[in-house]
Amino acid sequence: MSRMLGYVALALLGWWAWTGPIHDWRTVTAEEALQANAEQIALCVRGKAYVEGVGGGHTRDPEAACASELNLYRHEGRWYSHTSARPAEANGKG
Repeated sequence: MSRMLGYVALALLGWWAWTGPIHDWRTVTAEEALQANAEQIALCVRGKAYVEGVGGGHTRDPEAACASELNLYRHEGRWYSHTSARPAEANGKG
């Protein structure tokens, strides 16, 4: 009987960990995703500016090239992924 209670306690502990701290750790909020997108685009633009500065390729618009490479688009000054929900849908307006 005590062995069975041990298994039940272990299962409950695992369920709690999976739905609580582990779920929070694995879930990326929309704000965190937007921040990551902004960091990626800034890093890409900086890299393209460096390449152009050392005599590499001449990109007309490094921001547009980076957005295309990273599959991002700008909406109201923030960078969104084409694979995520549209901003209007996220706000319940769409």
